Amino acid sequence: MAWLTLRRRPPERVTQAGEPAATAAPAPAKTAQLPAQVAPRAAVAPGTLRVPQGFRAAPGATGEPYSSTGWAEDIIHEASGIEMAFIPAGEFLMGAPGWEREGPQHRVRITHPFYMGKYEVTQGQWQAVMGSNPSNFKGDDRLPVEMVSWNDCQEFLGKLNALPPGGGFRLPTEAEWEYACRAGTSTHFCFGDTISTDQANYAGKCVFVGGRKGVDRGRTTPVGSFPPNPWGLYDMHGNVWEWCEDRYGPYEAGPAADPQGPPNGELRVLRGGAWNDNPADLRSARRLWLHPTDVHFSGLRVAAVLE
Repeated sequence: MAWLTLRRRPPERVTQAGEPAATAAPAPAKTAQLPAQVAPRAAVAPGTLRVPQGFRAAPGATGEPYSSTGWAEDIIHEASGIEMAFIPAGEFLMGAPGWEREGPQHRVRITHPFYMGKYEVTQGQWQAVMGSNPSNFKGDDRLPVEMVSWNDCQEFLGKLNALPPGGGFRLPTEAEWEYACRAGTSTHFCFGDTISTDQANYAGKCVFVGGRKGVDRGRTTPVGSFPPNPWGLYDMHGNVWEWCEDRYGPYEAGPAADPQGPPNGELRVLRGGAWNDNPADLRSARRLWLHPTDVHFSGLRVAAVLE
């Protein structure tokens, strides 16, 4: 993983970050996951789609295809324009065997559906809410916001939720993030057991097992520049690290339902990898942890509850 000097919001502390992942990959577990099964789309009369307060159905949206709830598959926040995709309830295997700090692999059940940002929060969206843009790479409002701390994200979410008529935004939990990233897959990446720079923005000079060298872009790219995962989420691998709500801690052995992370601890979790990282750091199970005042090539993707 490529590292840089962290910039930190006061007070000053010693940074403790995740260890770089090895480039050699152990074989992934092929244990089948149990995502919600996709059912045929039910015909929904115009105007009858369910959407959370403060949102509207995206143009051409249909009812979510996983059940018969009538929730819109894609929605847009009225005040900010943030686009979100419906994520069904279901089960998956969280973590990865043979990778440090990613085990034990354990079954997790997500008991309630939720909405997840289709894209990383952009600089234009951050600027509109916060009145400033802390990002290192600028020049396009569709670039993801970066160089923001976990505390910065909480301030952004507070101001975003204060925009009438609200929105119920929060950071995803670490389990929600990995579940949404995998989107029913059990491979190292949502695209398979290797990845290319045609699928994500990362240090293209580095190669994951079974892959090949690619384009080293040397900066972030506008959100949505690469194919989405099976659940319609873009840039879940690469571009910028994404903060999660949870504190960092070792996984508990055994199955869990809607895990929230440890109740105590100073460090917070990030997921997804960034533009300057080895592809091993982009894996669905990869974890990074930093102090909530630390600033890395880190951004965010929002989640929202169904109400």
